[in-house]
Amino acid sequence: MNRQRIRTGQNEQADWWLGLTDVVTMGAVHTAAVAERMHIAIADETFQVLNAVPVVRRVSRPVQRVHHGIARFCYGGVGLAGIATNHLIQFAVRISR
Repeated sequence: MNRQRIRTGQNEQADWWLGLTDVVTMGAVHTAAVAERMHIAIADETFQVLNAVPVVRRVSRPVQRVHHGIARFCYGGVGLAGIATNHLIQFAVRISR
């Protein structure tokens, strides 16, 4: 009986940590998405100025596309890494039960 109570307490504690891991992961994914939008919005201000100058426009537009692609890739990678880490933790805890 006492062993069952200890095991139940351990499961409840593990569930609490798994829930916390979910919350932290979603926070990290959301923060990465917000940072990406903010990064691109700030960069767009600079690229608008560069696009207003005809001589520079031919170069700045492709650079803007590459910049935005790299930024989206990097911030998306941060979010994906957070989700992957969460899945690994969830898997490790579940197989240890």
